Amino acid sequence: MDEAFIRDELFLPFRSTKSGGYGIGAFQTRELIRGVGGDLEVVSEIGAGTTMRILLPVLSETAPPPALT
Repeated sequence: MDEAFIRDELFLPFRSTKSGGYGIGAFQTRELIRGVGGDLEVVSEIGAGTTMRILLPVLSETAPPPALT
């Protein structure tokens, strides 16, 4: 995937490059991760592949989890 696709299209809901897809997976995944204070990082090189990295905050045992909105 090129940078423009990742930036402008990958996380748009109901947009898919596949004929049978709904285009919700990447958007929903990123929103769920962001809801708990994390992020979804995409590293892609055309012809080599794509890595999607889930980044989550470290919480202490005494801290309450963030509220989901």
